[in-house]
Amino acid sequence: MKKYIFMLLLFATLFLRINVQAKVLINPNIEFYVSNPDGAEVGNGTAQLGVVPAQTKIKLLSKETDDDHYLITYNGQEASIKKTDIKPVEKTLNKESGYGLRTEETVKVLASEGLQIYEGPSKDYYDKVNMIIPSGTEVTYKYKDYELNKEEYYIYVSYEGVSGWTYISLKDENAALKKSGKFLILKLDDVNVRETIKGAYNKNIKIEDSVLSYDYYTLNQYNVKYSDKSLWVSFNNPEAIVFSNQIKTLNMKAGDTIYESYNDSMPIYSFPEKVSLNSIFTYNGYNYVEYNEVKGWVKEPIKEEEPIVKPDVSNKKIDLKKPTTIEIVVVLSLAIVLILSLTSLLALVLMEKSAKKQQIKNEAVVNKENDDDLNI
Repeated sequence: MKKYIFMLLLFATLFLRINVQAKVLINPNIEFYVSNPDGAEVGNGTAQLGVVPAQTKIKLLSKETDDDHYLITYNGQEASIKKTDIKPVEKTLNKESGYGLRTEETVKVLASEGLQIYEGPSKDYYDKVNMIIPSGTEVTYKYKDYELNKEEYYIYVSYEGVSGWTYISLKDENAALKKSGKFLILKLDDVNVRETIKGAYNKNIKIEDSVLSYDYYTLNQYNVKYSDKSLWVSFNNPEAIVFSNQIKTLNMKAGDTIYESYNDSMPIYSFPEKVSLNSIFTYNGYNYVEYNEVKGWVKEPIKEEEPIVKPDVSNKKIDLKKPTTIEIVVVLSLAIVLILSLTSLLALVLMEKSAKKQQIKNEAVVNKENDDDLNI
């Protein structure tokens, strides 16, 4: 019985190993070709399935755990191919290659061991270059190639005269993207503070300012300057912060209120007169403002419709110009001509009708005479 159980466990282990190997992800942007001039042999682990001719382009499905073989599709089935028999297809770095960015970006190296440079955009398929970018260094790039998602990618950099690709992971925080901005903390109790990117949380440092500026960020942390210190902050709840947007000008009326929070539960200030304010944070229909050292939230002002001004004509006199004698004569002459024309037209119509009646009467007489002749 123990023998059968052992065999069953062995079979299950082998089955799981095969499936784990098949799940190692491959960068879909990298295309390969058979570099071996004699072609590349492929097999399924127990038998040879065939030979892929030299210079044939292929797509990899996954990477074997031994790092010496890859899986491809050959004649409709999975097959193993040697790493030494294939090479990545080189791509030209230009706008058409799919690597180019619209604008340059900059990252700051955070990994204590620095970032290794590779010959191509994958540390699995390309050889290392004899150069490591030290921790704390800023590098600017304009070519990027995504590895698995938008938080993990390769960038093309030049450092100390050496060019190549290095791996960036905003999720693993081996580097931070350089970008300046501001955010507003809605709940100060949700803030976690570190003095270094991988350090322990420092509970002795309390963030008391709601508005903070940042210069770098990773997937979950932001680098801010606070109390003359460079700190990394993160949040338990992603909804604990609001990022800045375009400056919005608010025209407040006398009597409008500033509230302590983004609701109207706690009024802290009332405007004595009309005032214009700028706001860069909007949340839940409220805008965050600072006025006379008062910080808080105001409701979105309702735009007043401008009244329609109608012209006043009640007291205005209408000045009617009297016609001249010549104008009167001309008008009367035209009237007479019109009357005569209508009279002539009417006379013509009546004459035409009278002539038509006479014609009908004459035709009737002729028809009667013809009928009398026939009767005789």
